[in-house]
Amino acid sequence: MFDFQMWDLKTLQCLQTLSGHTNFVTSLICWDCYLLSGSLDNTLKVWAATESGDVQVVYEFKEESGILALSGIEDSQSKHILLVSCKDNTVRLYDLPS
Repeated sequence: MFDFQMWDLKTLQCLQTLSGHTNFVTSLICWDCYLLSGSLDNTLKVWAATESGDVQVVYEFKEESGILALSGIEDSQSKHILLVSCKDNTVRLYDLPS
């Protein structure tokens, strides 16, 4: 497993270790109340806080190739678009729910 950690910037304490990817995590972005992670294991994971305060995967999408970078934009109509740069030299665009 390839883990990454959430830290409290005021106390510099680790809040939680997030596990779920099976290869290197190459990109993280915050989108509204979600954390999106991309990995060389070909998965895009969407993380969200639960009622107990822990952060867990709420959605997972499998790409054909490893994910190198993630970026989010809004188009001219305020529609949320996720750009996913992949190891196979492609960039995929996905509509995100608002």
